[in-house]
Amino acid sequence: MKNIINVCSIFSLLLCFSCQAPEKPTLKDVRNIRVLSISNDLVTIQADAIIENPNMVELSITDVAIEVKVNDVSASEVSQVEDTKIPANSERSVPLKVSFPPSKVMKSTGLGGLLNMALSKSVKVNYKGSLNVSVMGISFDVPIDEEKQVSLKSK
Repeated sequence: MKNIINVCSIFSLLLCFSCQAPEKPTLKDVRNIRVLSISNDLVTIQADAIIENPNMVELSITDVAIEVKVNDVSASEVSQVEDTKIPANSERSVPLKVSFPPSKVMKSTGLGGLLNMALSKSVKVNYKGSLNVSVMGISFDVPIDEEKQVSLKSK
């Protein structure tokens, strides 16, 4: 009986010391910010957030709260991405897509801003906010703050 208790005690100690608390996932980069389509009624922009999962288990993105600004004017928010899971010990690209009426940006920038956009053929796009991820029931916020010049040519 003592042997069984000793074996169980040793097994319990090994189990306790071999487990680690989940590590916070990190944003490696925001890539490929691009205009997908542009018309008189709607502009659609997408970026790819590269998230690294350093854990030995899969994680899930549970919520997205990211504001998108175009030339320092709030254009839209990424409120949710498709159900995304990131495998253990890997990186994954998470699409961040928004659509907004061009008038929303042009009203705030006025004629000077419109002329500047037309002449430069590019705009400054800023993604700022966070992704909420869950690993083994523990939630983490992964902050995003990325700004780049983006060509107005749709891909």
